[in-house]
Order: sequence, then structure tokens, then C-alpha cells
Amino acid sequence: MGLFDSVMVDCPKCGNQTEFQSKADDDAYCRVFTPDTAPTEILIDVLNDPHFCEKCGAWFALIDPAFPPEAPPRPKPDARLVRDPAEGEFSQHRQGMRWWDAPFSFDDLQPEEPHP
Repeated sequence: MGLFDSVMVDCPKCGNQTEFQSKADDDAYCRVFTPDTAPTEILIDVLNDPHFCEKCGAWFALIDPAFPPEAPPRPKPDARLVRDPAEGEFSQHRQGMRWWDAPFSFDDLQPEEPHP
């Protein structure tokens, strides 16, 4: 049996607290949260997962309209090339590391080239 974190949610019918379990955090260690105190990754993990209230017999789910059950619960990023920054738009460490300092927008993306 592995460790998990819990989000305690009040049943919308009777108010009884029901436990939603999550293993989303790499450091899960039987912590107990409410929907207001749970870290984002744990909260997203317990969304759209119907639970049964043992007190009143109602089924309910923790939902958020921004995360409907039909949609993936997390972004699916795509690595894209960006333009080379002009002088003053980036910083460089003496060991060669560089980081982007200028404001970034999608206008900075290079046009996509077809894959061979």
C-alpha cells in the first residue's frame, strides 16, 4: 500500500466529509487538505472523480468548469523554436548559461517547419 494525500470534501447533500485520495504529489505523505488548501496538482487529480457519501448515500464529484471531465486535466505543451533575442533581450552567465529577459509572446515563435 502506497502513501497518498487526502482532500476532505463536504457532501453537498448532507455535509458529511468524504475523503478524496491523491497520489499526484511525488512527496505524498498522508497530508490532509480541504479544496481551499490543497496544492493545485492534488486538486486537479481529484476533480471529476465521483465519490459515495457513506452517511446519506449520495454520489457527488468535485468539479471545476475550467477542467471538464472530457478535457485533459493538464496542459500538453509543445516545444517550439523562438527567434534569437537581440542584444539586451537576454542575459548570459560567465559559464555560458543564457536566459531570456525580454517579454515573450507568440510573435517570438519561429514559423513551424514540416518534419522530414
